[in-house]
Amino acid sequence: MTDALTVITTASFTLKYFPLRFRCAEVVVLIKSEKTDKVLHTLEAYRLIILFSFINKVIKKIINEYIAAAVKKHSLLL
Repeated sequence: MTDALTVITTASFTLKYFPLRFRCAEVVVLIKSEKTDKVLHTLEAYRLIILFSFINKVIKKIINEYIAAAVKKHSLLL
């Protein structure tokens, strides 16, 4: 699995393209507990949960590590 993710991530950087399939997310709407019927008609009564694909999360983590290494290497943060 690691080898496949490495190939996908490297290809994404090389091609400067992040596959649309990995950018998709599923949104789940949950009703917050203990809300009255009066409040259920407002946005405050609901919580949105966004579910990204596993590959999306892994690639984003790898990208964050690349950026953090570059920032540290070039002393970009004070």
